[in-house]
Amino acid sequence: MSRPDHCPSCGHVYGNPRSLPDHKRFMKVIDEAERNWPHDHEFQPIGLTERKRAKHLRAYLLVECGYVEATSICEANPELVSLQLAIANAASSRKGDFAFVRVIGGWITVLRPKSINFATLPQRDFVPLRQAVEECIEIALGMDTQELLRAEAA
Repeated sequence: MSRPDHCPSCGHVYGNPRSLPDHKRFMKVIDEAERNWPHDHEFQPIGLTERKRAKHLRAYLLVECGYVEATSICEANPELVSLQLAIANAASSRKGDFAFVRVIGGWITVLRPKSINFATLPQRDFVPLRQAVEECIEIALGMDTQELLRAEAA
């Protein structure tokens, strides 16, 4: 039976900082998702190494789950929106940082994933975010994340 002061997934006591085992499991799920990411998915992680591709995938998944800092740049012009998106995308990229540019509510908007570091994201808030990310992975891969981890272990 789950207690309200404990994480239902790992038993971590809320009020303490984050659960390291839960965080490590989350990162392992991301790593395995990157290795199994469908080639026909609309998003393709990029990077020269598996680690960099997994980091890019994690950023994308956090944005997809709405865990973002959004900055509206300018109103989208229907005749120039492709050019506006390309310029905003190039301008928003910083070395080692991921940004995704979209048209939201008629505005060119830069979306950056928020940090999931231990100092800013307590376990109580991490759990629903982790669950949302895992749900996105399960939809994309067509398999449960537990299956994904079991397959990797085999």
